[in-house]
Amino acid sequence: MRRAVKKMLFAIIFIIFYFTIFINFAPQIRSYIYSFVDSNASMFQIQVPRTIFKYNSTTHNVTEVQEIITIDLTTILKFMIDFILYVFIPFMVPFVFLFKIRW
Repeated sequence: MRRAVKKMLFAIIFIIFYFTIFINFAPQIRSYIYSFVDSNASMFQIQVPRTIFKYNSTTHNVTEVQEIITIDLTTILKFMIDFILYVFIPFMVPFVFLFKIRW
């Protein structure tokens, strides 16, 4: 019983610490990471070759068209930063404290 109370106490202390102290610095951390992602956007782009087969109904031929698609991962990275700072850390760390999950 004491162990469960101790774990719950640590979880509550962490949540209080996180929402009173750390969450005040989260927008600054977020802006640093956002500026890094924005200034190095070319690093977070993936180019993938794609082949499209088009059927020409008049000549009954299939033509092959090669394209290169650019996938931009900056939006996903910005979402992940927000998710980690505002959802994952405040809910997952107390969960780990309470249920003693090992990574």
